[in-house]
Amino acid sequence: MKSDLAAAAEAKKQGDCRAGIAEFIGHVQHLAGHRIHEATIWKLARYKSDTQWKRWKSGKLSLDSAAAKTFAQILAMPPTEFIKNLNKQNAKTNLSTFF
Repeated sequence: MKSDLAAAAEAKKQGDCRAGIAEFIGHVQHLAGHRIHEATIWKLARYKSDTQWKRWKSGKLSLDSAAAKTFAQILAMPPTEFIKNLNKQNAKTNLSTFF
């Protein structure tokens, strides 16, 4: 059983993570001119489902895991670079439907 102090520290960490995600999404939406969702982030990381995203967001993933490193890298990107990578991924996806 966790002590109250450990539980409070974990809740603060999760809150910081969620606040950082919301701030990043806000910046990207402002620059992109359209709304993005959390799914946009984990899909840019090339995940097919949100399982790893949810684990990372809740603090259940090791910081050394590949998923944690990938999500941290994406959220550390400048919003303009994120938009550029998103457009590049969308262009590849749209072309693949024709061939």
